[in-house]
Amino acid sequence: MTSFTRLNEVPIGESTSTLLYGGSRAGKTWFAGTGGSRQLYFYFRDGTGITTLQSPLFKQRVGALPITKEVIETDELSAFNQICEDIDYALKNFPNDIDIITIDEATAFRKAAMQEGLKVMKEDIGSRTLDKLKIADREVFIPKPGDYRGEQALLEWWVGT
Repeated sequence: MTSFTRLNEVPIGESTSTLLYGGSRAGKTWFAGTGGSRQLYFYFRDGTGITTLQSPLFKQRVGALPITKEVIETDELSAFNQICEDIDYALKNFPNDIDIITIDEATAFRKAAMQEGLKVMKEDIGSRTLDKLKIADREVFIPKPGDYRGEQALLEWWVGT
């Protein structure tokens, strides 16, 4: 049976991880932006979230100025590893300026985790999925059940650290 708890029953100081899900233009980025200026906000240029936070309406109604970082994948550093390294850097160098960490958008982050997971699985167990994708020159693919292991392991590690 599923158990739900009222906010007043949650221990004070309890940390939470949140995943916002909703259709396009549902207000996810606006909601995330209300977290205020003590927020580390990662965004992928493919998404439109950053334009919401830069809009005159958002500035007028919310006025938050989160610390932002665009996620740009390079040949040397995957998007997943860039986010991990940037979070480590921010928490080491200006931890008192951060209460919330937001990654916009979850789909792009999962894709980055899947790609990194395939790379790690190739190194660890010799998975050939990544090689097959490069040969086919495909951006999109349908993962096989075993391909999810790397993504799942990386996301579980990421949420737990």
